[in-house]
Amino acid sequence: MSRNQNRKGGSKRGRLDEWITDARYPADLQNKAFEAYYKDNVIPASEWTAFMSCLQTGLPMSIRFNCAVPQVNAVDTFITQHLSEVFESKRIPFFPAQRAIQFGVSRGDLKRKQVNRTLKKIISAMNEGGYLTRQETVSMLPPLLLQVEPGMRVLDMCAAPGSKTSQILEFLLSGDAERGVVVANDVNVSRLDVLHHQTNRAAGAHLHVIITNADATRFPLLPPAERFDRVLCDVMCSGDGTLRKSIDMWPRWDALQGANLHHSQILVLLRGMASCKSGGIVVYSTCSLNPVEDEAVVSACLAQTKGTFELMDPTPLLPGLCASPGMTSWTVTTRDLTTVLRTHEEAKTFMKAQTTRRTFQYAPSMFANTELLVEQHIERTRRILPHAQDTGGFFVAALRCIAAVPEDARPRAESILDGNGTPALMKPLSDGMRATVQKALMLPDTFPYDHLIVRNEEARNQKVYLANSDAILLSQQLGCRIVQVGSKVFESVVKYRNDTLRFCPDGVADLVPFLPSNFLVPVTPLLLLELTAETPMSYTDFSTKTGQLTEELPPSFVLTTSWSVGGPIYVAAERSTKLGKVVAHVADWQVTVCKLALNLPLVESVEEGQEGVTEDGDATRKDAVVPAADAAAQ
Repeated sequence: MSRNQNRKGGSKRGRLDEWITDARYPADLQNKAFEAYYKDNVIPASEWTAFMSCLQTGLPMSIRFNCAVPQVNAVDTFITQHLSEVFESKRIPFFPAQRAIQFGVSRGDLKRKQVNRTLKKIISAMNEGGYLTRQETVSMLPPLLLQVEPGMRVLDMCAAPGSKTSQILEFLLSGDAERGVVVANDVNVSRLDVLHHQTNRAAGAHLHVIITNADATRFPLLPPAERFDRVLCDVMCSGDGTLRKSIDMWPRWDALQGANLHHSQILVLLRGMASCKSGGIVVYSTCSLNPVEDEAVVSACLAQTKGTFELMDPTPLLPGLCASPGMTSWTVTTRDLTTVLRTHEEAKTFMKAQTTRRTFQYAPSMFANTELLVEQHIERTRRILPHAQDTGGFFVAALRCIAAVPEDARPRAESILDGNGTPALMKPLSDGMRATVQKALMLPDTFPYDHLIVRNEEARNQKVYLANSDAILLSQQLGCRIVQVGSKVFESVVKYRNDTLRFCPDGVADLVPFLPSNFLVPVTPLLLLELTAETPMSYTDFSTKTGQLTEELPPSFVLTTSWSVGGPIYVAAERSTKLGKVVAHVADWQVTVCKLALNLPLVESVEEGQEGVTEDGDATRKDAVVPAADAAAQ
């Protein structure tokens, strides 16, 4: 069972087989309410056929390369050679240096088709190693519009699953490691593990990260001088821009999904605007095509903040993007599809005529005020329609703060505290704890102990984190539930024992710059594979194969190897005195990279006659629409 199947929304049980595969059945991918709402309202009638045809095909897989990785040129060349030989591909024009590629295959088919398993392994390993990120093309837009620079304070209000947050972090990584911080917040506790994983893939990234768990509509407001340079409000939405990949949404879509979220979206954006300092930038985005969730929200917030923000023209920042300007008029269709509402006055008449007590209450801000929208330059917002550039659907708006938000327009400030009524903070090490950590791990005096923090020095399972100065300082000011600050670098081996620590595998790459040479043991990729298959390894065998006397090593140390494409790889290891052996924590992606370095096969060969069958064993229905790239592969 996968790790997500015990979580809400994680299981696919109960779905039809066709939802599990990436095959497309046009008869299933339509919805009368969807057509009644969008046709000739948001989507011109002349484009409707092309629009629907696009929605009924799989969403192309896209990747972006981590430009903070020194070997980005080699990684780019390696991936391009492997995937472009099999799939059609094109560079994404608006991404800086065009370090992003869109392929002519959906992620689902790359994952499930037996013939693509080797390529899937490569992409997965490179993604897990932080060399690249699998991310929808349109999802790359908001971080680009934020224009993040090294040293900035950035707030991502609805951060999970974290692909945009990781993109923001890559901008910070090009600067001073001591400066710059990203607060990655999400209200959904079940999504925080994914957020943590996404933001921790690139070495050094988590030194800049604070993960919080707070309601974005009530996120604590800082004093004006301490507010954020950049704020991203990628809000919860109806998600109909994702219909190309979330095909189980088709039968569930209805005309009020967006309207139900309208008020909450306004509250999040208002909170984000109030959290931004003068001269800063707020970006609002949704994966919805609905103007009630898009232009209507932006317009309402601009009006409420009384001229302290202005919309920015994104055109110079996004060369080559095919997008539609913001709309100045639209209609709202009732759930039963019997009435089209153009103004709030019409909505009030409709609501008054209803006999049921549960009639939906339409708000004035849901309707287009054309004069106001023109005055606000709503045309500077952008809606990306799927058929325009073979992407998902998306909406994005960039707002510049030109003055502080007036007190009467600012949301009420409040702290979100833990169960005891005090901020849930992480604290620097006490002198005693510092001495214990240094002795347990045999760390040098030059190690940056003042950058180590813990939640509780008497914790049952101790975890010690390493963070930069900006992250530690800001974490003391937020006043909300702090889930994590920085990178988890040390963890206890024995419960309630701070003197039995070891290096944490997830944070070992962040430790390397601060460790002396005696902590680093060079090994070959082949030896790493042996350690994976035969862990633990005896002291004698380890000493023989590395030329390093095991007894002279510190309790925890780092195995290092190199790959010509991606550069150095770091693996946490320790001397187990109980076993008398060396234990290494080699991740799956590192195994794949070692095999690539040694030119070893990544997967077992595909048996003859199985090329057209998915890994799940699903056959292809005759009336399914198979993407062109897969038809060619078959």
